[in-house]
Amino acid sequence: MFQISLLSSVESISTIKAEWAELYENNSELSPYQSFEWNIALIENGTYGGTINYYCLYKQGKMILIAPFVKRGRVVFQELRFLGEETHADYLNFIYHQNLQYEDFYYFINELINARANVILHLNLLHSSSRISSFVDRLPFGQRNYCIPCVKVPIWGSIDEFHTTLSKRVKSKVRRSISRLENSLLEVEYRFVEDRQLQEEAIDEVLQLYINHSLELRREVNIKSVNAVKQYLRDTRQGFLAECYIDGEIAAVFLGFVSPNGTICSPITAYKSIYKEYSIGIVLLYKTICFLINQNKQVKYFDLTRGTEEYKFKIGGIQHNCRTFILSKTRAVACLALYVPYFSCQCKSQLRNQMSRLCTCLMRGEKKELKSNNLHS
Repeated sequence: MFQISLLSSVESISTIKAEWAELYENNSELSPYQSFEWNIALIENGTYGGTINYYCLYKQGKMILIAPFVKRGRVVFQELRFLGEETHADYLNFIYHQNLQYEDFYYFINELINARANVILHLNLLHSSSRISSFVDRLPFGQRNYCIPCVKVPIWGSIDEFHTTLSKRVKSKVRRSISRLENSLLEVEYRFVEDRQLQEEAIDEVLQLYINHSLELRREVNIKSVNAVKQYLRDTRQGFLAECYIDGEIAAVFLGFVSPNGTICSPITAYKSIYKEYSIGIVLLYKTICFLINQNKQVKYFDLTRGTEEYKFKIGGIQHNCRTFILSKTRAVACLALYVPYFSCQCKSQLRNQMSRLCTCLMRGEKKELKSNNLHS
């Protein structure tokens, strides 16, 4: 009834492009980060550390699920993680049929976890509204999970309706900031580009502003992920760009991906710090929401994704969550996996040796107690 196949290269993954597109385009729970083009961009730009392991689940000969995993770790302690961690992908998930059943999902996860005694599944950044999230809650395996807050702004039916969601203080601040910009000697222009391929020069300009802004804030920039964003926007018609130009130069930007479910996910925001006194970020976000209300009736939300920065709520944002799960045969291993990233290199090495000995004993059916070797995190 069921069949699972494994793909481990761009060439082999490309053979399922048509089936992938059918699953993606007919499932409103998926985001642009589950698209074929985004996954290929991540792979081709080397954003992962490990081995590509894409599992495909077939039911009665028809594909119903794709698991975009990266395998990491040694033979004695293997992790399967979603491709896209630590990139600009804010929501990760399986690519699956809109009518996927719990029994189908259970079979797949059970096969993965029982294939080896030492497999750990990291299901990071699953949106809480996804049926996969509710499925994982029902799984009988050991697990740890926690929530990550996100914020999205509803696109209301009219500007007046939008204004009712803003406080008097915020409306006053936006009006003052816009007035100061208009009354200054600066030449201000707002540009919005949607639903078509973005020019490569425009993408380069936006991403350079983002990099400069990140460096000013002393944030680490994942250049491989930035290049993946550029490739995705170049190869698809799913980009959205909101820009503010001052004196002919880009001053602030929101760069987003358009989702089939009527949401624009904006993983990249940036502005020039010299215009901070004008609250240029808030002004551009306000103008963007107004533009979407007036011009695009298909968009339901402008998603500012992870993080609960104050400006997101000032402009009418509402909180939602994505969840992270760690699954294994036992809860103890799942708990251990949650803290391993914080261990020292020496501790990780000793832990691998201990796990190797433990797995060997379990496989032989022997009962041996492992001595603690002064593991310090």
